[in-house]
Amino acid sequence: MVAIKYFRDDNRRVFFLQWFLERDHLTVCMGCIGKDESGERLKQQIDCCLYQQSSKSPTATCLILITDQSRSMITNIGAANDFTIDYLIDPQNWTFVEQARFFYVPVRFQ
Repeated sequence: MVAIKYFRDDNRRVFFLQWFLERDHLTVCMGCIGKDESGERLKQQIDCCLYQQSSKSPTATCLILITDQSRSMITNIGAANDFTIDYLIDPQNWTFVEQARFFYVPVRFQ
């Protein structure tokens, strides 16, 4: 039997932190998604993310295959590569950076 689940790893961390600290609207995340179905799905999953949208690349995807004893992962970084400093320093977004006390920055090397 094959089970397919859609989730964004960073979103799970955000949900966990808010649950653990028992405080809603505690976190904000930023990223870049494509103008596609996967990007729309991510926007619906969590309301505390500020997503830049890229028309050049699709939303990043990751496929994980798990068997009894093995695990394989294939990743397409996609629109994550299109995130720009201009989006980050936009006054509307930079306000969240100025108010933050802690930062979590996942790094993925290509």
